[in-house]
Amino acid sequence: MNRSIGFYLLLSSLLLVWACDNAILQPVPKRERTNIRFLHAHADLGSVNVNLSSYGEVRTVASSLSFLTGWPSQGYASVLVDTSETVAPTLLELVQSNLGGTLIEGKEIDLFPATRSTFAILDSFNKPLFVQTSDDFEAPIAGHANFRFMNLNHNLLSVSLKSSTDSVNIARQNFLNYSRFKYLPAGRYSFFFVDDFTGVTKTSILDLDIQAGKTYSFYLTHINGTAKAGVELLEQ
Repeated sequence: MNRSIGFYLLLSSLLLVWACDNAILQPVPKRERTNIRFLHAHADLGSVNVNLSSYGEVRTVASSLSFLTGWPSQGYASVLVDTSETVAPTLLELVQSNLGGTLIEGKEIDLFPATRSTFAILDSFNKPLFVQTSDDFEAPIAGHANFRFMNLNHNLLSVSLKSSTDSVNIARQNFLNYSRFKYLPAGRYSFFFVDDFTGVTKTSILDLDIQAGKTYSFYLTHINGTAKAGVELLEQ
């Protein structure tokens, strides 16, 4: 009897050591901060929630986001993510706020520490889509603002952003493309979104006060096929 008890105690000890060794070998997520924002540019979806899955945890990062609005309202949210992806990839999920139906499930994304990204929610030929942009900009030079343009309208395959003063000319942005950030002198401007194939102005943003030191992101989407323009303030 004593020998049996001793054998089982020895076996239990060996199993415990084996389990501890294997636990030590399990990779530990490398959690680092990155900066993200979301833009709702899909007219047909209504209010949506965005869930972020990282290092085995799922959390709602944007709640009740409505068409033509962004989260945060300005700037970026700093979030902890597993940048090494040692445990599992970082995923985004898009859910209808009121009905709870999943619109986009398990979209794998790449996030890097100390960077900025925008995730635009848009209509890609009647299917909801996340598009990630790398928001690589520095503080503008004195007396100027930063600005860029994103074409999120699948009905207009190539669009240029222009102004009445010819100070702005971001040419030939294809669907899902976005320009680099450029400098623009502070002042009041009217912006025109021009179809490159026809030369027709599809929509405009009139008499906008561009303020020095700020960063703007212009975008073009649509409502039932009619072009709709918007602008976000990324940094003050």
